[in-house]
Amino acid sequence: DLYGFLVNVDHEIPAPEIWNRLRFWTEQYMCAGENRTALFHDLVDEETARLLEADRQDGFAPPFCRKGCAGCCCQPVACTDEEAELMHSYCGRNGIPVDRGKLERQLRFMRFDQNGDFTGAPEWDEQPENDRSCVFLNAADSSCMIWDVRPFVCRNQMAESTGEFCRPVKGEPDPRASAIQYAECSYILSAVFTVHHDSVGKMMARLLLNLGDT
Repeated sequence: DLYGFLVNVDHEIPAPEIWNRLRFWTEQYMCAGENRTALFHDLVDEETARLLEADRQDGFAPPFCRKGCAGCCCQPVACTDEEAELMHSYCGRNGIPVDRGKLERQLRFMRFDQNGDFTGAPEWDEQPENDRSCVFLNAADSSCMIWDVRPFVCRNQMAESTGEFCRPVKGEPDPRASAIQYAECSYILSAVFTVHHDSVGKMMARLLLNLGDT
């Protein structure tokens, strides 16, 4: 269940330290109350901003990411059941339509195991171009229509120096992409995903469809 930095980057973090950080964030999340998803969204944003500022002071360039680049918004999206409920409610309050037909079509190009958990999307690029993008990507300006409640995985996507390779290949990250990844954010996401292991593998499309119309 480890995510991001902990599996994608070589590191020398001792196993006991990894376990202690995962245990810490799991306990924090379990005790955060009914608004824990929104609280942890804010926490990830704050932690990311803090680490980016520390990098800036050390002379590193800021992320390439900016409104409208949207290269990473063309792949299968994982989220927890609570995140799906948050997005569903947000769309209902703000009059944002959810294209259920598009979600259903996307599911046809994703593979799931006998338990209904996502195993990959090798046929993803066989879809029509318009169907590969996220259902919440505004086609007019390539902006996110649910930015305030976007999932953890979207909050943790940061291109290091260029957006040239942000677009996925067959639903998977392009191996040439260079991302900014922070260990502490990976601990947080890993803890949340572990708590929600029964739902996170179902993917955003299926979770939203199960919630019905807005």
